[in-house]
Amino acid sequence: STNFIKKKTSQLLDIFSISGSQKSSKPLPPKLSALLKAYADSEIAASIKAEIAEISQAANGVNANGAARTTEELPDVVDETAALRTRSRASYGTQFRILSGRAFKNLYRDPALLTAHYVSSIVIALLCGGLFHNVTNDISGFQNRLGLFFFTLALFGFSCLSSLGLFANERILFMRERANGYYSSFTYFSSKVLFDILPLRVVPPMVFGSIVYGLVGLVPTVPAFWKFILTLVLFNLTTASVVLLISVVVANTGVASLVGTLVMLYNLLFAGLLINRDSTAKPVAWLHALSFFHAAYEAMAVNELRYLQLKEIKYGVELDVPAATILSIFGFRAQAFWWPDIITLVIMFSVFTICSFIYLHLYVKEKR
Repeated sequence: STNFIKKKTSQLLDIFSISGSQKSSKPLPPKLSALLKAYADSEIAASIKAEIAEISQAANGVNANGAARTTEELPDVVDETAALRTRSRASYGTQFRILSGRAFKNLYRDPALLTAHYVSSIVIALLCGGLFHNVTNDISGFQNRLGLFFFTLALFGFSCLSSLGLFANERILFMRERANGYYSSFTYFSSKVLFDILPLRVVPPMVFGSIVYGLVGLVPTVPAFWKFILTLVLFNLTTASVVLLISVVVANTGVASLVGTLVMLYNLLFAGLLINRDSTAKPVAWLHALSFFHAAYEAMAVNELRYLQLKEIKYGVELDVPAATILSIFGFRAQAFWWPDIITLVIMFSVFTICSFIYLHLYVKEKR
């Protein structure tokens, strides 16, 4: 019970008190007695005694609620409460620095996940560069470009599911440390995003895009290249924010993995290649707008094919068709790169990240 704990705490304080007013009736062994005397004469004991006296004076006649102290309350309990009130909490900068250091140490102590992402990005980029090398400006080249973009989004979309365990492995630790007041939810969340999510979701797509863009022979202009990289990075960040939200909301890793897979499959279905947007029934046409795969896929297709002229010779007949015309047949909008596609990815990334933090702060708590 609480009274029993208070009683034992008071007894321990009396035992280790350096005042020397109370001595045990049983004599101590000579070595232990010499050790206690050496400690009592040390500077550490003097500083602790001075701190206890200062806290006792500050808490004289005041209990934890700020009211007058009653006779039932033990002095050590009041002193502990006063000590907790007088000690300032670590600043947000200090909390962020410590948590970031811990996240970084965890990352390089177990570099398997980071290494796997980087190595797979390089290897698969080289593989795609060999398969789609120097695509042609004809109908088959048009198909190969769309296939490359679809495969790229599927690759990074499903690879983001590896982040499901990043928070799940620390859920109990986070709840206990935050309940004890070690840090705030914001500092933990921000350090987690910056040092766990970003190294896995920003660098790999940039490496992949830089390798595959030149090998495949996509539009050879600097603005088109950076638009391609921007779309790929924003898509990866959006997917990672969705996976982070799932890992925060769903505590069970198996269920979270199933939910994440279903979310990815839904987005792939409405990306724009498997189902034509214009032929979709009106009651469910809005599902395309909720697919971040569709926003990224349309942005990459428009960036590459908007001004491309396709030439095809079949059975002695030469066909000269603007790629934008075929894009419109597929249900893509030739003017949709910045709005709504890129803006949609930015909004989705922001919304999912904010929702993850809100749920983490309000609902992921230790239950005692």
